Amino acid sequence: MTEGMSHNDYVAFQRRRAAAIASEMLCGAMGMIEGSRSLLSLRPEVEVAEDDPDFRVFIAIVGEERRNRSDAVEQKADEGSAAEASAREDGSEACRNLILRFQRG
Repeated sequence: MTEGMSHNDYVAFQRRRAAAIASEMLCGAMGMIEGSRSLLSLRPEVEVAEDDPDFRVFIAIVGEERRNRSDAVEQKADEGSAAEASAREDGSEACRNLILRFQRG
C-alpha cells in the first residue's frame, strides 16, 4: 500500500491513519488505552516533535495503565473500567486535536 509513495505522501498517509484511530477512540469503537498504544506506535511515522503535547497525553495514559497493571496482579473489571474512564477523560481533547491536525494528512 505504501510502496512507491514519496516520503511526504507516506507521512500524510500515516497521519490520516492516526486521525482515524483518534476518531475511533472518541466514538468508543476503540478503547482509549488500546488506541493510545496504537497512536504511540505510529508516533515516529507521523513525524511529531518529541515533546508534542497531544502525544505526551497518550504516553501518560499508557504509562498509568502499565503502573496500575504492575501494581495489581489481578485487575478487576470495574478497575479496568475506571482506568478506561480516566483515560477517556484525559485523552479526549488530545484525540480531537489529532483529528484536526491530521485528518487531511
